[in-house]
Amino acid sequence: MKTETRTNEKKKESKFSVNANAKKINSISIEHVKKSGKIVHSFLLILVEATSKDKINMMSIENNKKRIISSDYKLLKDYQQSELKINTLYSKD
Repeated sequence: MKTETRTNEKKKESKFSVNANAKKINSISIEHVKKSGKIVHSFLLILVEATSKDKINMMSIENNKKRIISSDYKLLKDYQQSELKINTLYSKD
């Protein structure tokens, strides 16, 4: 089995129509939303560092803490400087 680490930038377009180039993946998390003890939704959260030539209105995470979901705020604060490597695995049928 061969493993490969991807580091090349990929161009993506978000729902806000911002053209961005991902530089690195900071974290990948799965979030389960529970209601009455039962998981009702699951989300895969991928936090990346990216660059863009588009004009973006930046906002302070700290100044907007009350407007950010608490688990998202923790994710943004805890993983700003980290980097995650994702290996691509190849196997035969």
